[in-house]
Amino acid sequence: MNWNKYLNRVIFTVVLLLIVIIIINRLVDPFSIHNGPTFKGFNEKKPIFSTHVKMAKAAAIRNKKNTSIVIGSSTVEYGIDPDNSSWNSQAYNLGLAGANLYESFRYLQHAQAAQPLYEVLLMLDFTMFDAISNKNSPDFTEERLLVDVNGQKTKNTLSGDMIVTLASIDATKSSIDTVFSQNKEVKIAYLSNGMRSDIGLDEEIKKKGGYKKIFINTERKRSEMLSEFSFITPNLDNWDVYNKILNFSFVNDIKLHIAISPSHSNLYEIISIKGKWNLFEEWKLGLVSLNEKVASKYKKEPLDIWDFSGYNKYTTEKFPVQKDAKGSMMWYWDIVHYKKELGDLLLDRVLNYDTPLDSNVSDFGVRISTNNIDQHLNNIRTDQKLWRANNITNAENIRKRLNSI
Repeated sequence: MNWNKYLNRVIFTVVLLLIVIIIINRLVDPFSIHNGPTFKGFNEKKPIFSTHVKMAKAAAIRNKKNTSIVIGSSTVEYGIDPDNSSWNSQAYNLGLAGANLYESFRYLQHAQAAQPLYEVLLMLDFTMFDAISNKNSPDFTEERLLVDVNGQKTKNTLSGDMIVTLASIDATKSSIDTVFSQNKEVKIAYLSNGMRSDIGLDEEIKKKGGYKKIFINTERKRSEMLSEFSFITPNLDNWDVYNKILNFSFVNDIKLHIAISPSHSNLYEIISIKGKWNLFEEWKLGLVSLNEKVASKYKKEPLDIWDFSGYNKYTTEKFPVQKDAKGSMMWYWDIVHYKKELGDLLLDRVLNYDTPLDSNVSDFGVRISTNNIDQHLNNIRTDQKLWRANNITNAENIRKRLNSI
């Protein structure tokens, strides 16, 4: 037997097979990485997108080159619509599930490197500033971003993702699954604008026992996250990251809006029970004072900071009783994730505050600064006492549930 001839045939077959696999994976593009064409019945639906979100969104913002983005955690993914008419340019939802503040900052840098940004909405949650529980996610890879943390262009930005999406077993399996899912009823987790799809989510919650059950489960998770809390650890200083975001926006002339998310009022009771209310207020004081300090350095007006937390007709929405598993909620999916309908009101308030499209938003959200922050915090404390007086049973039940953990 001619071993050299046999070996050459084997090598040729392997290389040919690899080329075919790469071509198929490139055409199907199950993770929406390569910005190729889509064909109905072949690769139009991308159900696999949700399994590699940080990779897929890094590629999406690089390919789409949007000049407006919204950044934050999963609350952004569920609640902020980049197709809302209030945006001044085409936007993309760059929210990332479980993202801490550092990850949001790095994706902001990445987006600016892909296309100079005009407008950015930074949605903040209190727990994003916890340096203890909010470590970088396992699937967060800085090498895939266009610039490093110092703003220098990175090398081989796409090399790792190219292997994963074109020549890996995972990519091939994902391509097969994508093609065979086209004619099936499959749940699409993400829309092309980066927002999570809410189609079927209401029914899914009801099948799992209803909104109250979901609320209680989320209460437990948030309570655990608040057991320990610190803005700074030896490996992460979230005030330094926030400072970098502010400086980055002023240097690059980005119209940055900052907003504190409208979590459900039950969360504020948990923050109080866990003994973190003083830190919650300290956080807001830090947001406004550092904002004005950085603005003064550049001799510019401070950025707008909106506080949508607290007690109002939206955040105090009552959830269906335990036995009513079929009941729905208008504004919330759970204790922290608000619905698009509430996000639309928030966008109207932030982006159209001079001429809001909806008169109902006039008492939703407060622009905070060092001039009004003390009075604002005092108003929330007063509202909290009133809420407790009007929701005695609910407040007691929250405390009982947390004490049983």
